[in-house]
Amino acid sequence: MCVCVPIVQIESALGVSPESLYKDHAASLKAVAGAKEDGGFKLRQRAIHVYEEAQRVRDFKAVCDVSVVSLHTGFDTSLHTEHT
Repeated sequence: MCVCVPIVQIESALGVSPESLYKDHAASLKAVAGAKEDGGFKLRQRAIHVYEEAQRVRDFKAVCDVSVVSLHTGFDTSLHTEHT
């Protein structure tokens, strides 16, 4: 079940309409139009997506960090064996 935050509530909290806030951003205006069709913004669903994506980035960074260390260690080892 998706709970939507009504656009009126967002406008009240921001003190400005989403359309005027995003007047120069076509993609954001499309999102506002979609929110109107859906009955509001799906903020909880969006927040969960953002946190999950952030975790995927952290996981990827961890893999890259380990890979870089392995790569450097392997390269250093091969240089030492070739020159001894």
